[in-house]
Amino acid sequence: MEEQLKKRRMGYIFILLGFGLLIISSGLALREYFFYRASIGEVSNVPSILGFMASELLVLIVKVAFLGVVIAASSILLRYGLEFLKESRK
Repeated sequence: MEEQLKKRRMGYIFILLGFGLLIISSGLALREYFFYRASIGEVSNVPSILGFMASELLVLIVKVAFLGVVIAASSILLRYGLEFLKESRK
C-alpha cells in the first residue's frame, strides 16, 4: 500500500514537472515569436550584411534547439508520470 502511494506521488510530481516545462517552453517560444526584431543597423556592404544575418540565424537555431530539448524532456516526464499512475492503480 505504501509503495502504491509513493508511485502515485511520483507520478503526480513528474506530471506537474512535465506540464511546467511545457508551459515554460511554450512561453519562451511565443515571446521570441512575437517580440523578435532583427535590425541590420548601419551596414554598408553585402558581406557584412550576410555575416550579420548568418549570426542571427545561428542564434535562432540555438534557441529552437533549446526549446526542442525542453519539450522532449517534458514529454519524457509526462510519460513516466503516467506510467507511475498506471502502476499505482493496479
